[in-house]
Amino acid sequence: MSGAEGPLRIAVAGGSIGGLCAGLALRGAGFDVRVYERVSGPMETRGAGIVVQGELIHLLRTHGAGALPTTHCTVRRYLSPEGGEGEVQRAPQDFTSWEAIYRTLAVAFPSDRYHRGANAHGFCQRRRRGAGAHRRARVGRGGRARRHRWRAVTHPPALPAGPEIDLRRLRRLARHA
Repeated sequence: MSGAEGPLRIAVAGGSIGGLCAGLALRGAGFDVRVYERVSGPMETRGAGIVVQGELIHLLRTHGAGALPTTHCTVRRYLSPEGGEGEVQRAPQDFTSWEAIYRTLAVAFPSDRYHRGANAHGFCQRRRRGAGAHRRARVGRGGRARRHRWRAVTHPPALPAGPEIDLRRLRRLARHA
């Protein structure tokens, strides 16, 4: 998203699945996005058995990510409270793991925009005379803190939750920030 000062710069705090999804979507909308993750080493896996939602597949395809490794089932079996098999229900679903989603997203997001081992030390927002609102964030990386400055939307209207965010509306907000 371009403005008078170039693309609106957005910092995403947290580089796990949610942060990388947000980073990909915002980058695809034209924003200058950087993702900051506090963990400097490998991310801990969170297990398997995650049902793959259509919105995730759409996000990955839209932003040129590789194929997500999945497995498939056609039925769901419920156990009886008395023990043994209970009901069997037709339920075709694709499954994956946290690690597969994370790795697919991490490969799709530019590595020079993904900062591991970065702790956010806080931020402040203020209005300068004759200028729009600005936010200064202190992000520490490798024992040193850097100051970054971004334009900020100070009072954005409520945006809908989930993947149905209207990116045209977000672009209009950024232009008027």
